Amino acid sequence: MANLDIMEPSTLITDGFLLASSTFRGSENVCIDSANDENILLKDLDSYWDDLNTRLTVSRMVSDSVIRGMVNAIVQEAAEKISSLEAEVKKLNARLRLYESDTLANHKSELIPVQLSPKSQVQSSYSVCSTDNIMHLHNAMIVAENHLQMLKNEIASMQSSNSCGMTNPNSENFGVLNKGNGLDPLTKMDEGIDAFGTLLATMCEYTGKVISSLKDSFYEQQWQCEIEKMVDTIILQNFMGELQVDFKKKLSSKSSPFDIQNKHQLKKADELSSLRQELDSISKSIFGAEPEHSFTHDFHETFEDGDNTKMKDDLPHRGLENNPVTDTSHMEENGIPFVEKSEIITPEVADSSLIFRMPKEDLINYYKAEINKVKRQSESSLHEKTEELFRLKREFLKEKGSLQCKKEKSFEAPKKKFLEIIVKLDKILFETEKFFMVQGDHDQTCSYKQTIDGLLLENLHLHDLLVDKRKEVKCLSSWVSDAASQMSNYSSTEVNLLKKMNNFKWEIEDVKTEAFIRNQIDKCILNELIYEVKSQLDDFHMRNEMLEEYYGIILMQKTLDLEAEKEEKLVQVASLSTVLNDKDRALSLEVKKSEKLKRKIVSLLALMEEQSRIASETESMLAQQKEHFERVLEEFNLLKVQANEQEKLISDYREKSEISKARLDEALALVHQYEAKVCDLTQNFMATSNDLQEAEKHKAMLDVIIQEKESEIFSLTASSDEQIVQLRSILIVVEELSKSIAVFQSSIMENIQRRYSRLETLCCQFASLAEQVDILKRRELGCRAKFDIKSFDLKKAEDEVDLLGDEVDALLDILEKIYIALDYYSPVLQHYCGVMEILKLVRERKEHLFAVWDEFSRVTLSKA
Repeated sequence: MANLDIMEPSTLITDGFLLASSTFRGSENVCIDSANDENILLKDLDSYWDDLNTRLTVSRMVSDSVIRGMVNAIVQEAAEKISSLEAEVKKLNARLRLYESDTLANHKSELIPVQLSPKSQVQSSYSVCSTDNIMHLHNAMIVAENHLQMLKNEIASMQSSNSCGMTNPNSENFGVLNKGNGLDPLTKMDEGIDAFGTLLATMCEYTGKVISSLKDSFYEQQWQCEIEKMVDTIILQNFMGELQVDFKKKLSSKSSPFDIQNKHQLKKADELSSLRQELDSISKSIFGAEPEHSFTHDFHETFEDGDNTKMKDDLPHRGLENNPVTDTSHMEENGIPFVEKSEIITPEVADSSLIFRMPKEDLINYYKAEINKVKRQSESSLHEKTEELFRLKREFLKEKGSLQCKKEKSFEAPKKKFLEIIVKLDKILFETEKFFMVQGDHDQTCSYKQTIDGLLLENLHLHDLLVDKRKEVKCLSSWVSDAASQMSNYSSTEVNLLKKMNNFKWEIEDVKTEAFIRNQIDKCILNELIYEVKSQLDDFHMRNEMLEEYYGIILMQKTLDLEAEKEEKLVQVASLSTVLNDKDRALSLEVKKSEKLKRKIVSLLALMEEQSRIASETESMLAQQKEHFERVLEEFNLLKVQANEQEKLISDYREKSEISKARLDEALALVHQYEAKVCDLTQNFMATSNDLQEAEKHKAMLDVIIQEKESEIFSLTASSDEQIVQLRSILIVVEELSKSIAVFQSSIMENIQRRYSRLETLCCQFASLAEQVDILKRRELGCRAKFDIKSFDLKKAEDEVDLLGDEVDALLDILEKIYIALDYYSPVLQHYCGVMEILKLVRERKEHLFAVWDEFSRVTLSKA
C-alpha cells in the first residue's frame, strides 16, 4: 500500500545466532555490573588460555624430543641385535655347511661297500649286516675266479687235445681219444657254466642286500638330519620370542612417563570442557529468556501485519467485484472507489406504493442498488477504523523501538565476547582431541612400523632362501633338460639298435634259406653225379661182360697182383674210413661247438637286450637325478663308447660266425660229396669182388679162350692202365681233402680261441658295467632322497611365503587406511611439529612396501 510505512526488520547477530528484538526488564546498573563481570572473566580466560598454550607447546616439544630419543635408541638396539643375530645365523649356516659336507663324505663312503671306513655312522649302525654281506660277496668272488680258472684250464686242455689230434690224424690213438674223451670236457664245461651262473645270481642277491642295508642307513641318517634341523629352528624361534618379550618390556617401561603426561593433559582437557559447559550455562541463563520472548513477539507482529495487509488488499477488490460499474478515476487516498449516481439506472420511486407497482426487473435493480449502498457504507466505516488502529500501533512501535535498540546495543558486546570465548574453548578441546588421536595413531604406527620391520626382515630372509631355491631349481631343471635330451639320444640309439637287430635276424634267416637252397642244389648235383656214375658203371659192367672172355687169361695171370693190390686198397679204405669217421666226429663236435657258440651268441644278444633295458632303466632313473650329474654324464659317455665298441665287436663276431657258418656249410657239402664218392668206391669194390669170384669160376672156361683172344689183350691193357690212372687221381684227391680238413680244423680252433678271449673281455666289461650300474643306482637313490627333501622344503617355504603375503596384504591395507586418515587430517596436523615428517616417512615406507611386494609377486608369478 502507498500510505503504509515499511516495518523495520529484526537484527541478526554474528556466528549464526538469531536474536530478535524483545523487551528487557532490568535497570541500567545491572547492565553495567554484568559488563564489568564479563570483562574480568574474559581477561582471566585469556590469561588461562595463554598459560595452557605455552604449557602444551612445551609438553609437545618435550614429548617429541623424548620420543625421538627413544626411537633412535630402540633403532640402535634393534640394529645391534639384528647384526648379532645375523652373525649367529652366519655361524650356524657355516656349521650346517660343514655338517652337510660331512654327510656327503659319509654318503660317498657308503656308496663304496669295499672301502667302508670303520668310523662311519652307517657301519656303526649296520656293521653286522654290511660285514656279513661283504664277506659273502668276497667268498663268491673267490669262487667265481676259481670257476673261471677251471673253465680256462679245460678250454686249454681241449685246445691241446685238438691240436695233438690234428697233427697226426692217421694215428690209432686219435680215434680212441675222440671216442673216450670227446663228451666229458663238454659236460664239464656246461656244469662249470651253470655253476658260474648260480654264483652270479648269489652275488646279485648279496649286492641287493647290501644296497637295501645302505638305503636303510641313508634314510635313517636323513631322518636324523631333519630332526636336527627341526631342533635348530625351534631353538631359534624361542630365542627370537625371548628377544621380542624383552623389547616389549623395555618399550612399556620407557612409555610409562609419556602415559602419565598424557593423563595429566587429559585431566586439563576435562577441566576445559567443564569450563566451557559452565560458560554455556551462564550464557543461556543470561540471554536465554530474551531471544524466545522477542522471537515470539516479532512473530505475532509480523503475523498481524500480514493479516492486515491481506484485509486491505481484499477490501477494494471485493467492492469492485460487487459493483458492476465503477469509475477508476474517482479514487481517494484510502483506495475506496466512489460510484457516480448518474451511471446507476434506477427508477425514481417516491412512495412504497410505487414499489408494488414496479415490474420485477426494476424491483431487482432497485434492491441491488440499495444493498450496494449499505455495503459501501459499512466497508468505508470499517476501513476508517482499521486505519486508526494501524496508526496507533505505529506510534506505539516507534516509542518501543527506541528502548529496544538501546538495550540491544548495551548487550551486543558481552554477547560477542561470550561467543568468542566459547568458540575458542571449542577449538582448544578439538585440538586436544586431535592431539590425543594423532598420538594414539602415532603409537599405533610405531607398533605397526616395528611389526612391519620384523616382517620385512623375515620377508627378505625368505626372499633370499627363495632365490637360492630357485637357483637350485634352475640347475635341476637344466640337468633334467640335459637328461631328457640324453634320453632322447639313447632312445634313438635304442631304436637304431633294434633296427640293426631286426636286420641281423632277417640276414640270419636269409643265410639259412641260402644254406637250405645250397643243400638242395648240392643234393641235386650229387644225384646227377650218382646217376652218371651208375650209368658209367652199367657201361663198365657191359664191357666187363663183353670182355670176360678176353680177360680170363689176363685175370688168371694177374689175380695174385690184383689180390695184393686189393688188400692194400682195403687197408687204405679202412684207414680212410677211420679218418672219415674221426673227421665226422670232429665235425659233429665242431657242430656242437658252433651250436654252443650260437647259444652263447643268443645269450649275448639277450645280455645285450638286458643291458639295453638296464640302460633304459638307468636313463629313466637318471632323469630323476638332480645332483652330481656331470660325473654321471661322463660315465655314461664312457659306457656309450664301450657299448659302441661292444656293438662293433658283436658285429665282427657275427660276420666271422657267418663266415664260419659258410665254411662249415661248404665243409659239410664236401663231406657229403666225399661220402657219396666213398659209397661209390665201396660199391665198385664189392662189384669187383663179385666179379673176381665169378672170374675164378670162369677161369677154366677162360683158359681155353685166352689163347684165342691174345690179340685183344693189348687193347684191354690200355683200358686197365686208364683205370689205374683214375684210381691214383682219386687217392690224390682224398689226400688233398684230408689236408684241407686239417687246415679247416686249425682255423676253427683259432676262431674258438679268439672267441673265448673275446668272451673273457666281455665278461670283464660286463662286470665293470654292473659295478658302475650299482654305483649309479646308489647315487640315484641319494639324489632322489635329496630332491624329495628339497621339494618338501620348497613346499613349506611356499606355504610360509603365502601366509606372510596374506599378512603383508592385511598390514598394507591397514597402512593405507592409516595413511588416508592422516592425509585427510594433514591440514590440521601441519601445525604440529614432527607429524608431517612422520607422514612423509609413512608414505615413503608404504610406496617402498608396495613396490617390493609388487616385484615379489611378479617374480613369483614369472617363476611359477
